[in-house]
Amino acid sequence: MAEIDLIPRDYRNRVFIFDWGKRLSVTMAAFMVVSIVSYVLLNLSNRKMEENVVILQQKQQTITQDRDELRAIVEKKERLQRQWNLLKNLRNNTAASKMFVIVDRAISSGDLWFMNWEYERSDDMVELQPESTHTGYYIVLSDKAEQSVGEAWEIKTRMTIKGQARDHSTLSRFVRQLYEQAEVQDVRILNTSLVKTDGVVNFDMVVTINSERVTD
Repeated sequence: MAEIDLIPRDYRNRVFIFDWGKRLSVTMAAFMVVSIVSYVLLNLSNRKMEENVVILQQKQQTITQDRDELRAIVEKKERLQRQWNLLKNLRNNTAASKMFVIVDRAISSGDLWFMNWEYERSDDMVELQPESTHTGYYIVLSDKAEQSVGEAWEIKTRMTIKGQARDHSTLSRFVRQLYEQAEVQDVRILNTSLVKTDGVVNFDMVVTINSERVTD
C-alpha cells in the first residue's frame, strides 16, 4: 500500500527557505561582528601608529634642535679660537721696546740723527696660498683648519725713520748694520737729499721687522 504524504509541498518549500534564511542571517551577523571587531582593532592600531609617528617626529625635532645647537656651539668655538689666535699673534708680535735695542745696535754714535721715528703695526687681508700656511705673519680666518687656501690677516711691523746722516757712507753703514740683524726683514730708502750748507744727508726710510724672530 503506497504511503500518502499529507504535508503540502508549498509548506515544505517554505520551511526549507526559512531554515536557509535563518542560517544566512546568522552567518551575516557573525560576519558583521567580525568586521566591526576588525575595524575597531585596526582603528586602535592606526591610532597607536599615529601616536608613535608623533613621538618619533618630536624626537626627530629634538635631535635636529640639538644638532643645530651643537653646530652653533662649534662655530662659536671656532670663531673664538680664531679671535684668540689673532690676539695671541698680536701679543707675540714685535714689542715697541725691542725697536730701541735693534736701532741701538745699528746706529753709529754721533754720525746719525733721527728727526722723526714712528713705529707701527698693520694687518692687511690677503689671499693665503697653500705654501703660506700659518707662519707667524698670517692669521688664518678660514672656518676649516685643514684648509690651506683662504683669507688671512697678514701682520706687518715696521718703523718709519726720518733723519740725517753725516754723509752717504754713514747712511750706507747704518742700512748694512740693520740688515745684519736677524730681526730686520727689509730696509727701504725712500729718498735722500744732500744739505749743501753743512754736507749732511737727509733721508727717509722704512724698516720692516721680521715678526717671526722678535717676540715680547
